[in-house]
Amino acid sequence: MALIHCYECSREISDKAPACPHCGAPAEEIPHEVLGASGLIVEKGYTKNGKREGLWEFFSRDGYEEGALMSKGLYSNDEQCGQWETYYRDGGLKKSLNYKSGKRHGSYEHYHENGDLEEIRTYEDGKLQGNRERYFEKDDRDEPHGDLDISAHYRNGELDGPFESYYETGELLRRIHYEDGLKQGPYQEYIKIGSIFIKGAFRDDLLHGPYEKRWFSPAHGRLYVKGLYHKGKKCGEWITYDENSDSETHRQSHGPCKAEEHA
Repeated sequence: MALIHCYECSREISDKAPACPHCGAPAEEIPHEVLGASGLIVEKGYTKNGKREGLWEFFSRDGYEEGALMSKGLYSNDEQCGQWETYYRDGGLKKSLNYKSGKRHGSYEHYHENGDLEEIRTYEDGKLQGNRERYFEKDDRDEPHGDLDISAHYRNGELDGPFESYYETGELLRRIHYEDGLKQGPYQEYIKIGSIFIKGAFRDDLLHGPYEKRWFSPAHGRLYVKGLYHKGKKCGEWITYDENSDSETHRQSHGPCKAEEHA
């Protein structure tokens, strides 16, 4: 047995009592509805001891498809629990996720308006944990989802591990590594044909070390500029190259920069 506060008189009562011994307020689940300005129901469910309990449903308050079901799920002692679903205004499933003690916990799925799976991730105690994948809308192929858009890994709510993003046609666009939410180590961006467009490195979320950027088009891979970064700032000599040849077109000094600082 535990002591709780009565939702009517706020005095302490047993959580097993059928009614408050002080004011008589019943402890059983009571149907509860909230009406919007137009008179349509915008929330409905049950309360127990003044707290949400069991299945609750929430509806659109205004605009297109007023009164359409927008989300539904379970409450326990006024905290979200179990599976919840949210919907687009036309009734299609938008999200399916799970809660534990009011926090996201377990699988999370997000869908495009056409019904294709858009994203899948996992939560533990309200924090992102493990792999996260996001997908483009699929074409006419008979597949469970479209091509990969983003692939990432989380630990305790922070990006941690490889992060990759892709062009809608499937080619790798960007590759970065994270540690405890900060960019660390090599970093590359690619053009669609697979050639590296930008190559650099991060230290504690700042560009640090050798950096190269290449002409995007029509040179297809010719070096455009190269130099060094130190803690997010350019340093040393930076060189710019001609688009149609390997000849230098410009040099600019950004102050002293010791090579050993970028090992």
